Amino acid sequence: MLDIKDLRRQTAASQQQEFEEAAHQHFERALVGLRQGRKQTRVMRMRLDPIFCSEKQLEVTLAGVAHRVFEMCAQLEPELLSWTNWVGSREEGSRESGFDIVFSWPKADRQQELINNTEANGEIARKISMAMKDGLASVQQRVARIQSDALEKCSKRAKACHSSASIMDLEPYLDFAYPKESPEHVEMELTPECLGPVAATIFAAYAEGKPILQSRGNLGRYSWHDLIVHW
Repeated sequence: MLDIKDLRRQTAASQQQEFEEAAHQHFERALVGLRQGRKQTRVMRMRLDPIFCSEKQLEVTLAGVAHRVFEMCAQLEPELLSWTNWVGSREEGSRESGFDIVFSWPKADRQQELINNTEANGEIARKISMAMKDGLASVQQRVARIQSDALEKCSKRAKACHSSASIMDLEPYLDFAYPKESPEHVEMELTPECLGPVAATIFAAYAEGKPILQSRGNLGRYSWHDLIVHW
């Protein structure tokens, strides 16, 4: 004879397990971004849908997995970033939009707070602490590699009678991110305040060379840039 109550409990338990597994998969993306030293990490993408938010885009209400992910990333101070895409042909396509859960590379004082999380702060805090340590090490290694390559790049350019050289390729979201309020698909001037930890360190280290940030295209938030120094 079927035990309906027991079957319901089994179903609920399985649903809860799938829910937690989905949330943890997104949380792992946050940890990966932290380990890589990214300026901005996208943890989860959400299409505009009643499940996630109201019809008014400025009144966002997270639910389900999105709400759980936002909670898990609370120590990283996540925020919502709007996005739009055009799907299909120009004549018959349509626009889709939504929000990303993102967080930015923590500031120096916050980094130490995240690292100092102890075992008593729980599994999530411990994972963030370890990822923060790995991220700082990754930043130092990448900075050293870029500085080592920069000497050779500048020397070659100088011998070829040039007075400037690109010493770093800046990848969107890894090395820089525009302010949240900036237009998504409009090219804007990239300022030092937009730089991630690696690019900011290189920019400051070569201040004597009057570094500039030069865009390679007109893709708004998604344009690669060059960090160019002069002599």
